[in-house]
Amino acid sequence: AGPHQVYYTYPGTKSVSLLVQNGGGANTFVQNVQIDAYASAAFSFSWTGAGGTYNFILSNPAGMTGVTWYFGDGTTSTQNNPSHTYSANGNYAVSCAVMSDCGLDSTSVTISVFGVGIGIEEASWEGLALYPNPAVDKLFIRLPEGMPHAEVQIMDMSGRSIGAPIALQEREQTIDLTGLSAGSYLFQFTSEKGTKTERVVIR
Repeated sequence: AGPHQVYYTYPGTKSVSLLVQNGGGANTFVQNVQIDAYASAAFSFSWTGAGGTYNFILSNPAGMTGVTWYFGDGTTSTQNNPSHTYSANGNYAVSCAVMSDCGLDSTSVTISVFGVGIGIEEASWEGLALYPNPAVDKLFIRLPEGMPHAEVQIMDMSGRSIGAPIALQEREQTIDLTGLSAGSYLFQFTSEKGTKTERVVIR
């Protein structure tokens, strides 16, 4: 008896067999069924390194017939893998809705935008030194002359904060990196003179 629901893990042509039996014997009916890909709305994002501009990339667009992005600031896009520039720093709920022959899938992720205004106060940070870079377990920081203190927030390349901001109470200070995995990170410095972000590689 039926009907029966079957969920396939992978798309493609599937051979479906129906066996019917009664007192008079048995009969088999075979039919090929085409299973379409189910497009996923999962996505990744990254900061471009320029102001508040971010790139968004779909993880599995196979079989997609349409997509709409909602960037959380009132703007949208129907591009597959768009770039978007935010006008203000803050947290934004970014949603992606993907249509396919199998229906609708949607995903929402909150991102922290921090790059707006970076570059405006570059002159105030002339003389900032971070070394060695690449680093291993320690990073030496020297603030610009005339800047006795600041704070630094460590972030991954997507702009997600890692731990709490670190207060730099002296012009020259060393940061312990042993709790961080190998990879690239963003070090965002903030003081009364503005904000500056530097990329640091940890081996």
